[in-house]
Amino acid sequence: MRIFKNKVARQLEDAFRLRTTLPAPLRAAQSTLLLTSLLLLTACSTFTQKQALDYLYEYMPLNDRAEQSREYFQQAVEQAFRTKDMPWGKAITEDLFKHYVLPPRVNNEYLDNAREVFYKELYPRVKDLSMYDAVLEVNHWCREKVEYRPTDIRTSAPLQTVARGYGRCGEESVVAVSALRSIGIPARQVYAPRWSHTNDNHAWVEVWVDGRWHYLGACEPEPELDRGWFTDEASRAMLIHTFVPGDLRDPKEEILSFNRLYTELNVLEQYAPVKKAVVRVVDPSDRPLEGVQVSFGLYNYAEFYPLAQRLTNGDGLASLTTGLGTLFIEAYFEGALTPGTATQEPSASGTEAVGDGTKTGGAESVNSGQTQWYAAAPYPVPALDTLTLVLAGDPRPVNGLEEYLLTPPAATAFDDSLSAPSKARLDSLCAIDDSLRIARLASQPPGHTEAFLNSIPESDRETAARLVSMLNEKDFLEATPETLNDWLTGIQRLKDVSDTSSYYWDYVMNPRIANEAPLPYRETLWKLLCEHGMQAPGANPSTLQAVDSIINALEMAPELNPRGFPVAPAATALYGIADEASREVLRVVLYRTAGIPARIDPVTKRTETAAVASSRCLRLQATAGPEGTLPAYDTDFTIQRWENGRYRTLGFGYESGGVTQERLFNTDLLLPAGLYRIVYGIRADDGSVRVRVQRKNLRDSAQETVSEIFNLQ
Repeated sequence: MRIFKNKVARQLEDAFRLRTTLPAPLRAAQSTLLLTSLLLLTACSTFTQKQALDYLYEYMPLNDRAEQSREYFQQAVEQAFRTKDMPWGKAITEDLFKHYVLPPRVNNEYLDNAREVFYKELYPRVKDLSMYDAVLEVNHWCREKVEYRPTDIRTSAPLQTVARGYGRCGEESVVAVSALRSIGIPARQVYAPRWSHTNDNHAWVEVWVDGRWHYLGACEPEPELDRGWFTDEASRAMLIHTFVPGDLRDPKEEILSFNRLYTELNVLEQYAPVKKAVVRVVDPSDRPLEGVQVSFGLYNYAEFYPLAQRLTNGDGLASLTTGLGTLFIEAYFEGALTPGTATQEPSASGTEAVGDGTKTGGAESVNSGQTQWYAAAPYPVPALDTLTLVLAGDPRPVNGLEEYLLTPPAATAFDDSLSAPSKARLDSLCAIDDSLRIARLASQPPGHTEAFLNSIPESDRETAARLVSMLNEKDFLEATPETLNDWLTGIQRLKDVSDTSSYYWDYVMNPRIANEAPLPYRETLWKLLCEHGMQAPGANPSTLQAVDSIINALEMAPELNPRGFPVAPAATALYGIADEASREVLRVVLYRTAGIPARIDPVTKRTETAAVASSRCLRLQATAGPEGTLPAYDTDFTIQRWENGRYRTLGFGYESGGVTQERLFNTDLLLPAGLYRIVYGIRADDGSVRVRVQRKNLRDSAQETVSEIFNLQ
């Protein structure tokens, strides 16, 4: 039906264009065709619940297909259609409803029945309000439920965030969008994936009210829309984006990317002065190159974060609407460099080195047989209309240091102060919100884990307590008794092959692998291993063959998970379809369920079933500062490895579970062979950054030392 409707709409547009060029007698006949097309389009515009369910499944990511039942989404559709009876229901167009009310998913959270729960609480509070006032009231309700507090990068389900009473901005905005959609108000989460002037990012909410999009801080009430503490910060942003489920037709905003499930929109123009940054990629003879991958990077957290990645067109051009600061542009191509008609050819290994790029200008000689090409340069957007990159890289690291000064957009002064009476009223209302949240949390019964430990026989309580101690704060609060018992039973089943060492507990007993939701899986996977021929736990042939049999039976469908949402391992195994990340999480939990130590290396992200001896060594040397501190990973510097056409930051930071800061310097870091670069920056008070980049070739060299880069004076 969707395809048919789009076809009719296109025919209608074509008919209007044709009508303006026809002679008068034919224009009269054309009117009949136009009327017929209009009637067809109108007939197709009645959006039924069945069509809505089909629409959700057409654009459904892999984790939802694997983890949730059809009945769940049927109930979600019924709840969404109930909102059509709200006072503003008739003002919501079909497109707004499909993209911004119907979808139960906001970002990468685990889905629950929050929409149903939120609707029951919110309906009595908003049913007699205008749409505008309803949004303000919902945000006060959100503050009653959730306050800001930093948490780990896994996004909790909305009801879990409410039960906990706090969350980071990404979790607060998931709650707020879910609440607004639950009463039929179109809403979307928007992100500044990285700020330009400080090492941070932020998420908030946009709502469609009275014919246009407005913004608000999630769980941060204001007396009116289009206000928030982040207004100044957003005016200095280089990108603000949102992901919309489905295929948007002719959106007003710039499309950054699209795939079979999502359309990514650039909404920066609503918040900041913008300009189109144009990159032109040419060969050494100044001939344009098509199909070159161009990354529009922004320095933040000591890396050049890719705000957008584009392929050059037939004129060698790629562009991005961005803010008035400095970007770092990287261009990469693999294959024969054929001017005007070059096409991307992926590498077989994805780990080969690429050489240094030239920023602009004249022709250079190109080595015969060269198949990898790389160029990079800063792009001061306000001062330059088009940046030209000459793709003539040499496949060896550059000697010495590259150094750049990168500047953010200038700060914009906003007078967003409230009058004294308005501020007093807002403060009073927020104080009531806070008191209601505090009272609710104080009256809640103890969490699941305490009840779980009390239910365990004394003989097993020490093991159960050790299991619980391995959980982080969010997992501790969210893991249900069913999940905890599943994990504990899996541990007890391995008593004949287990030991009490920290190594065995970390890589066998530990139930957590990556950012998947804390759900049961050991019982399901144990049965599956036995069905595939495992005769006894441990690293024996029958177990290894069973793991391989389960993994090899998976159908790989990365196109179903373009945003890399985490998938529960048991759901992956039972659904039988995976992307690379969910397959590797399943592989690790299968090994652990069978009593074989396994992990995903937090640094390299490779799956390991034993200690892997890396053949290369990188040594970082730096002198501690006046206060005895060394440069901080993820804040001052990062180490990156060239993989699949781009540099990927290694997970040495705290969030990735990498090594501690003290172990990074003046010691040998063992790494796989390849091309690496170290990025180090010092940010000034005005937000500008002095950045140094040094590349090291650990493909041909067994050991390299990095020291000069850290001597910024």
